[in-house]
Amino acid sequence: MASPLRDRRAAARRGPLVGALALSFVIGLGASTPALADDPVPSQDEVDRARGQVAQAATDVAAMDVQIAQLEQTQQTALEDAALAGSAYTQAVVDYDAAVLVASEATTKSEAAAARAEESRKLLVGIARESSRNGGGLDQVGMLLTVDGVQDAVSEANAVDLVGSKADKAVQQFQADTVVAETLKGIADQAVADQQTKKDEADTALASAQQKQAEADTAVSDAAAQRTTLVNALAAARSTSVEVEQQRQDGLAAQRAAAAEEAARARVEREVVPAASPVPAQPSTPATDQPGTTPAPTTSAPTTPAPTTPAPTTPAPTTPTNPAPTTPPVVT
Repeated sequence: MASPLRDRRAAARRGPLVGALALSFVIGLGASTPALADDPVPSQDEVDRARGQVAQAATDVAAMDVQIAQLEQTQQTALEDAALAGSAYTQAVVDYDAAVLVASEATTKSEAAAARAEESRKLLVGIARESSRNGGGLDQVGMLLTVDGVQDAVSEANAVDLVGSKADKAVQQFQADTVVAETLKGIADQAVADQQTKKDEADTALASAQQKQAEADTAVSDAAAQRTTLVNALAAARSTSVEVEQQRQDGLAAQRAAAAEEAARARVEREVVPAASPVPAQPSTPATDQPGTTPAPTTSAPTTPAPTTPAPTTPAPTTPTNPAPTTPPVVT
């Protein structure tokens, strides 16, 4: 049996030990409390702010997508304008070549007519000289050769009465060849003027095509630089890599390209095809269709005059036949 003295000594030794354990527990509890305070539940303001940032990022992404689409549209429009300007230049060159051919043919015909008129003049001069040597009265032929223009020559037609048959034919041939030569020369001069006009139009179209091509090249370069900047910004806004964002933009661009190609085809058909091939022939077809529809109502209208028509037809043939035989005997 333990003595009371030994129990009191053991209790005295346990007292400080229990106190130390209790103190360490309190200290540990106090140390763990700040750890819980470092990771609190987010407040409503923080949640709202985070949602606003996400919404703003989505808005920025949509806005940058629209900017990229606008860049592509600007680039596509510049390329289409350059293509249209090139087509206009090609057509202007074709028109110029046609004008050159027309002017060349007209000039050739004019020169040939002038040569024939000169031959007629020489023939007439020869006749006048021969008649003058023989003492003939062909002085009036000289007047035909010295007057100004064919109209004045025609006003001197009384001179033709003084010459013989050979001179008469020579004068008429000279006058005809002169008229033809002057007419063809006017046509040739107009053709040459048209040729110069077409050349000026071709030069203007070429300058326009070159300017549009330069604008298209600038638009392509600017669009490429701005697109790269926007793709990088989009990748950051969507928290993805530039490669992934580039693939996404390529897919969007492919969708827009399909629609743009269809719109470009429609625009080219609208602006180039009417200029290249005149379509006024088509309006004439509706005109033929309208007369085709009108005979249908007309058939009902003739039914009324049908009985009236036979009555006038009988007297009409009778009248011409009687005078026809009667007239020949009287004439003889």
